[in-house]
Amino acid sequence: QIFDFGEAEGDYFIAMEHVDGPNLRTLARRCADRGSPIALPLVARMISYVCEALAYAHELSDPETGEWLRLIHRDVSPDNILLSRSGDLKLVDFGIAKAVTQAHRTSTGLLKGKIAYMAPEQLLNKPLDLRADIYALAVVAYELISGIRPYTADSDIHLMQAIVYEPHVPLATRRPDVPDALQRVVERGLAKDRDERYQSCREMQADLEQYLHGVGYSVGSFQLAALMAEIMPRSESVAASRTPSRNPPRAPRFAPSGEQPVDEAPAA
Repeated sequence: QIFDFGEAEGDYFIAMEHVDGPNLRTLARRCADRGSPIALPLVARMISYVCEALAYAHELSDPETGEWLRLIHRDVSPDNILLSRSGDLKLVDFGIAKAVTQAHRTSTGLLKGKIAYMAPEQLLNKPLDLRADIYALAVVAYELISGIRPYTADSDIHLMQAIVYEPHVPLATRRPDVPDALQRVVERGLAKDRDERYQSCREMQADLEQYLHGVGYSVGSFQLAALMAEIMPRSESVAASRTPSRNPPRAPRFAPSGEQPVDEAPAA
């Protein structure tokens, strides 16, 4: 959220909401360093929250005319998704977002965003719609689950060719324990033909929520906050001044399949 903007002593500024927490790339790296990838239900919950944020943007209309803006983020990636210590997800950096009412100012051949998260139609410079964001979010989900992206290549050109023309490595190949319900969500989001993808983030979110319902226990902001408390604890001085309890909530530990909780291991 932007609170204010203006000029002060010759410098322009934007005063924005502070999110007390890392982006998902930093979070995933920290979990990998500890040898404990993010539990699958927590990944599904985070992706579901991002679906909700994107749906809000996609459905936004001009407050004066009521015209549907068809806003597209165009740069969905783990770097642009923040997780606060309270367990809230924030989608940031709409700097290259485009509404249908705006003039197309992208130069011919100039790609915006990160190649690894670009949909095939985006790389082919075709007119975009909200399904490009759905593809990018599916790449994020694939990466959080497996620890690697759907395509690997030794150069940007080869990566672009792979995304456009080659099949990706199935998620189940890299993470065989992924439940079918969650695997289907990611694979549908990664379809090269956008007509075969989810047609809205609401549809994608509904399937994620169905998977989460089948998990059999609550997976929400509290559990994400517990993950933050365990994986990225504050310094003792900060914790003492801001947290009434000396024992912050621990992240629940899940079996590899993500279907049943297991006994929590002792703190390192």
